[in-house]
Parts: sequence; structure tokens; C-alpha cells
Amino acid sequence: MTAPGGPVRTRERDAALRRWRSARIAAGPALRRRAQQRRARLLVGLRAAVVVATLAVVAVIVMAFVSHRDTAATERGEQAQAAARSALTTMLTADPAKAQAYADAVLAVTTGEQRRRIEAGRAELVGEIARQTGPSTGQVLSVTLVDEPRTDGDVTVLVVAEATNPQLIGADTTAKRIPVVVTMSRVDGHWLVAKARQA
Repeated sequence: MTAPGGPVRTRERDAALRRWRSARIAAGPALRRRAQQRRARLLVGLRAAVVVATLAVVAVIVMAFVSHRDTAATERGEQAQAAARSALTTMLTADPAKAQAYADAVLAVTTGEQRRRIEAGRAELVGEIARQTGPSTGQVLSVTLVDEPRTDGDVTVLVVAEATNPQLIGADTTAKRIPVVVTMSRVDGHWLVAKARQA
């Protein structure tokens, strides 16, 4: 016994299946093109993501490098300022009873042109200090960088000092407060005065 409408239904099903297969075969090239286009878009998207990720990594590395350089330059500037403060305090503080020790202390905080000048005039410097009627004192009121800090080379600072004898640093003034432009050089890990001139 056959199902109601059995052979007719089977033929309709078979015909529908053939039409579906024919439509699928006819649509094949279009489906392949669409799949290829999707794949191409996906590859472009992946490549773009890789490029963006690479650029992000490069940007992070560059930022870290720049930040490290800025930090190193800032630290150098701060070290040079602290050394300038200490050196000028040493250079402005002289006791006539310890004239030789004063000359030694000044030589210890100088280098280059400044040191050569002091070495050449050491005898006169010691004699001048010994002839003072009392100790000379000095203090640094402020220190600031003249230029942007760098990661290498000398550092120039502006120092404002107060001194009872400003001539000790070559200032030709009787004013108690003197501005001095100081060039600091790093020698064997220490910041030393290479040049000092009244501003």
C-alpha cells in the first residue's frame, strides 16, 4: 500500500531536489566569489591589525626611549646644579688660618680652564686669603639651568650667591649678591667647575 499521493509526492520531491541542486550549481561561481571577497577582506583586516599593533609597539618603545633620555638628562641637570651649589659655597668660604686648605678645596672642585687659572695663581690666592682680617663666608641662594638639560656634554647653570668677599670667585663687585654663570663638567663621575664668570 502506498501513501496517499505517494508516487506524485516523491516525484515532486525529486523535482524540487533537482531544482535546488541546479540552482546551487548555478550559484556556485557567485558563492565562490563572495567567499574569496570575504577572505580578501579578512586578510586586509588582519594585515591592518598587524600594522596597527606593530606601530603601537614601536610607539611604546620610542616613548620609553624618549622618557628615559629625558629622565637621564633631568638627572644630569639636577646633579650638576647640586654640585655647582656645593662648589660655589666652597669657593666663597675662606678662613685666613687655613689658606692652604682653602686652595686645596677650591682645586678639588674645579677642572679645565678654571683649575689651570687657580693652579697658576695659587701662591697669590693663598697669600690673599692669609691676609684677610677674618673668615669669608658665602652661600648659594639659587641655582638654575641656563639651557635645557642634555644627556651628554657640559651643563651651564646660573648661580645667585651671597658672599662677604665676592672677589674669591673673580667677581669685581662689592655687592653682597652676585649672579655667576658656571659651566659644570663631569670628570671621573664628579661634576666640577670648568668655568665661572660673573653674569
